[in-house]
Amino acid sequence: LGEDTSVMRTTLLPSLLECLERNNNNHGQPTGLFEVARVYCKSKEADALPQEPLHLALGFYGGGDFYDLKGAVEAIMKDAGIYACFTAFSQDKTFHPGRCAQVTDEKGTVLGRLGQLHPQIAEEYGLGQDAFAAEFDFEAMQAAAEFAKKFTPLPKYPALTRDFAFV
Repeated sequence: LGEDTSVMRTTLLPSLLECLERNNNNHGQPTGLFEVARVYCKSKEADALPQEPLHLALGFYGGGDFYDLKGAVEAIMKDAGIYACFTAFSQDKTFHPGRCAQVTDEKGTVLGRLGQLHPQIAEEYGLGQDAFAAEFDFEAMQAAAEFAKKFTPLPKYPALTRDFAFV
């Protein structure tokens, strides 16, 4: 193992950004990637084992903006039956201060963050352009998801768009 992989990761973004960097170096334009994997967090109890939640990370560069990423996240949340709320967030140093949002469900549970990468971080990874990323707690998303489909019967008298009467 190298020095940069000598500890367990607490976020998926560095490995996702390395993949984006590799694609950018091979002139892959535009590029979008995702990853679902475990991260490792220190447990709240001193004697307990670390927590290993499953996370989802998305990222892309070239051919999109913040609203494209937000639209992709909204589509994922809609398919999972989650009503997502987006609020501005500026405490995460990974993202551009004015172009970051925190995503919560209707109960207020934080599901993740999305935004434009800070220009210094994009430069460190050699992207040389605007890059966008998001990371979500996949297990929190699964807990908030509503997969039960509701049946709506067809109307007894369906609406008509045209009605012709010939005599």
